[in-house]
Amino acid sequence: MNHLPLGRRAPTHATAGDTANPHGVIDCPTCRAMLQTKVNAHSNFKGTAKERAFFAADATRWQAVLDRKF
Repeated sequence: MNHLPLGRRAPTHATAGDTANPHGVIDCPTCRAMLQTKVNAHSNFKGTAKERAFFAADATRWQAVLDRKF
């Protein structure tokens, strides 16, 4: 199972043999849910125009990760 990459460490819900390939499709339901929550929060961020632009770009980048095909 491929998890969201967390800086060279496995997430706490990973089991032996699970991977964290930064270029692979994230197929772990827990990681996908965490990432979708992040995308939603960043898409709806309220702040200055500069902050909104930053968080919108970040949300777009992470949505592209979620959209990778299995």
